[in-house]
Amino acid sequence: MNLRVIVFIGIFGLIFGPIVWLAVDSAVSGGLKNKGNYYEVDLKAMSDFPFDQENGRVDDVPTRFRALDGKTVQLIGEVAPTGFTADGVDAKFELVYSVAKCCMTGTPQIQHFVKVTVPPDVRPELQREGSIMVRGTLHVDVTKDPETNKINGVYHVTAQEVSSL
Repeated sequence: MNLRVIVFIGIFGLIFGPIVWLAVDSAVSGGLKNKGNYYEVDLKAMSDFPFDQENGRVDDVPTRFRALDGKTVQLIGEVAPTGFTADGVDAKFELVYSVAKCCMTGTPQIQHFVKVTVPPDVRPELQREGSIMVRGTLHVDVTKDPETNKINGVYHVTAQEVSSL
């Protein structure tokens, strides 16, 4: 080995190392990290499973995510376009891992969206674009619209903290 090879390996590692680390870390953790008093959840991993959009049941949600029901989670994602009002983010909005990757390419699936309810005492000032962090209590429950009887939610969070990143 000479100096050029060592420098090449070092530069290659600096450029691609973080990308490889993220992929390996996500695969090993399954999209969940226990941070003590909350779980850090990867939204993409949480929504990346087949789910019957008409007849889906809670039992169809992967066990590791069903086990988070009632627990405090931290999610990082983007507000779905319908979640904004003239004053900013609505008190109820939907969070997705990426608007461009989820909502603009193909048919969005209901499990890609997390319904977030922000209590009146938690009033975040969020930017219209970019990622946000939501921390709160997760409820895993397949809910249906009473008028249409169509599934309108799988994941629901009552926020305790919401902030722009």
